[in-house]
Amino acid sequence: MNTISKIVILMVLMSCNEINKTKHANIDLADTVVSQRNTDTHLRYHEANSITDISPRFDGRYKYSDSFSLLGKHLKDSITELDLIEQNMVRRHKELNTGGFKLIADYATNKTYTDYDSKKEDFYYYPVYLINQSPEIKILLMKSGIYGLQEALDTNGQWRPIEGRGPDFCGVGHTGLKVHPKQYVKLLFPKYTGNYKTKIRVRIKNGETLYISEPFDGIINYNQFNLDKLSSLYEFFVENKTEAIQSYFFGAIPLGTDDNNKIIKVRK
Repeated sequence: MNTISKIVILMVLMSCNEINKTKHANIDLADTVVSQRNTDTHLRYHEANSITDISPRFDGRYKYSDSFSLLGKHLKDSITELDLIEQNMVRRHKELNTGGFKLIADYATNKTYTDYDSKKEDFYYYPVYLINQSPEIKILLMKSGIYGLQEALDTNGQWRPIEGRGPDFCGVGHTGLKVHPKQYVKLLFPKYTGNYKTKIRVRIKNGETLYISEPFDGIINYNQFNLDKLSSLYEFFVENKTEAIQSYFFGAIPLGTDDNNKIIKVRK
């Protein structure tokens, strides 16, 4: 990996800036329609009318004490070149230690994210933690970002993706981040506005290891189960459903695509 590529990766890893933290109200699933309000007039929930391409935001690597707790302040580690496994080494090592993280999604907490080169309006995210509670170094793989998405329960009680894998930046290969014992990585996933209350969970693909979080109560727009027929993702899905499910949805199956390649538009 050349010096420019290393600098790009380090900038991506260090670009997050925590601005605000608030608590989200508990959700009663007995009623499937709810009015959702912002808790800060300067911040917005994400809006989507179909499956959205995303790359979960990397928000640092941290240390914790003898027992991991979401409460209290943890120290963010500085990340240097010694913490990264170069892309040529990732290709050579097929048995990287990518398994064994503990995955925790904290939907009750609001975070915001600002790109290092962006002045756009801030949006709500929630933190997701990959925790190394083992005595061994774990490896988190990434390429332009982390491979992860959110999925939700539809009205038939089936888990369906509401997001798909985001695009890769050209010229940036897979890189491994070393996560030492008693360290964890914090990721940020978008929180959406909508009127459909359901269960949500996080799906993360790390090398050959698939992580799925415990379900939690959340809010989305029901149309987020749709594949946009004008998107390149829709075209790729129709051409090769099996590959699309594995490479873009990490094994999750979009709503309306269970039978062959037939795609059925869901209700609004």
